[in-house]
This record gives sequence, C-alpha cells and structure tokens, in this order.
Amino acid sequence: MERDPGDIFEDPLEELSLGLADIFATLEDVRVVYTPATGAVLYNGSLASFSDFATNLSAAAIATNARLKSVDRVRRLYVDEERISAATAAPAHALYTASYRLATNHMTRVWESLKPEPEADASLGVFAASIALQRLKYTLFAAHLLYQFGLVFEADTVARQMLEQLGWALTAETMDSHEQLDAINTTKTIGRLARTLPHLGRLYGQLSKSAHAGIDEHRAVFSVHKSGRGQVGHGFTTRTRGAAVLIYLADAWAVVTETTQRGHMQEYIATDPREDFAPLPERAFLSEGMKLVHQLADIEEPEEEG
Repeated sequence: MERDPGDIFEDPLEELSLGLADIFATLEDVRVVYTPATGAVLYNGSLASFSDFATNLSAAAIATNARLKSVDRVRRLYVDEERISAATAAPAHALYTASYRLATNHMTRVWESLKPEPEADASLGVFAASIALQRLKYTLFAAHLLYQFGLVFEADTVARQMLEQLGWALTAETMDSHEQLDAINTTKTIGRLARTLPHLGRLYGQLSKSAHAGIDEHRAVFSVHKSGRGQVGHGFTTRTRGAAVLIYLADAWAVVTETTQRGHMQEYIATDPREDFAPLPERAFLSEGMKLVHQLADIEEPEEEG
C-alpha cells in the first residue's frame, strides 16, 4: 500500500527514524570543532567529560578524512590546541546553557505534576490550552537555539510568539466551543497575560522591536571594517539577554499551566490555589534563574573600576 506523504506529520514515531531526538539533544549545548579537512563538526558540550575531548575529536576527524593512521601524530602536527582550548572554555556559554536547562527542568517538573482528574474541569478550552502548552517546549528550544547562534532578532521573534501562545492558552481555557476558540485574536490576548504577570507586557514590547525591526535595530548590527567598508553582522554575541528571556518564558509557562490546568495538578509551585491561582510573589525558580542571569551579566558586562 502506497503511503501518503502527508502521513509523516501525523506519525510521532517518524521523528525517531530521522534522529531528531539526538539532534535536539546535541543542539541544546552545541559546541563546534572546525578543521579545513572536515568543516564544522558539532557535538554536545555536556557530554564532553574531559578537557581534551575537542582536541582529540579534531585530530580524529582530520586523520580519518586524510586516511592517516596515527591520530596522535596528527594532533601534534595539525591541531591548534591553544585555540581549541580557548574556544571550548567559554564560561559565558556554560552559564547560558545552564539557564536553558534550568528552564526546561522547571517546565518538566510542572508538566509531570499534571494528572487528569475526572472530577475537575475538563472543558474543550482546558484541553486546547493543554495542547498548546505542551508544544511550547519546542518553541522554547527554537528560541534557545537561535540565541545560542547570536541570531537575536530571530530568537526574539520566536520568544514573542511563545508569549502570544501563553496568552492564547489563558484565554482558551475559558472557552467551551470550537467557534469561540477560532475567534480568539492571539495578539490581543497579551493584555490578559500582562494582567496576570505585568512584567510580560514590557517584555513583549521589547521583543516586538526585534519582530518589527527598524533603523535603530539594524544600526546595531552595522559596523565599519578596518578596510573602511561597511559590514552587517548576523546578530550579537551577548548571551545575557537570551538567558533572561528564556527564564522569563519558562516562569510564565509554569504560571499559565498551573492556572489553566488547575484541579488537575498534583502540586503548585508557581501559583497559590488559596488566592485563586494568582502567581506566587516569590517564585523559587525565577529567583534561581535570575542569579544565573546576573552571573552571566558579570562576565559579559563587567563593571568599570574607579
């Protein structure tokens, strides 16, 4: 029986044959070794258990491609160990990826607390909100990947979409028909989200500047080369902004999940059921996440002495 090509989008097992799970895991903490013989070789930095991993990987790649038997000799003659060591040290990158992992671990803990209860509200809106919320882990990953590569304009645009989806979930939870769900204006739901978490209104405005980039935003990536010619960069190398955005998104996601799925949660760590599921004023995750962001800022933007 001939298979309809469209079926690939309906079969979650298809991603296993494509190796997407392994690719996603690698890109969560992507490190790069470059050699003229192979181009860029990507690997998961969290799996590199010893300091010489990148150096040995580079030597093995060159030796294999050039069909040379001695990897040690290739390492001595052709591998720039000092440059690779400097590139892989990257304390800012380590703190940034730690922020992302903290965010995903927080989301996982909240989601694993969700256990459908027969006696609790199980309306169409509550179900629709749960579907949108579950998929947002991939949206967070997409923003993280773009921030990792310094593509701040593109990352901010994805992060802005995640805020809109959180607003949509908050609004959808109160609906009980397909017609009502279809009528939701996603952009306008930001107002409801901002009433729940006021700082997200300001964040949405900042992210929108990238989504609708104008001359000021484009000027930030323009510079003049030493040759005197103008050049446009791909983005920014700072990681502090990306880490802060990811922490705020994960915190908001937890609040919206506990609010829209109330009655189905085994524990509440972001909202207070006694206060009609209002966000807790002191959320442990947000405090811990901001500590990482401040540590990152100290590395990337050290205070001037004197």
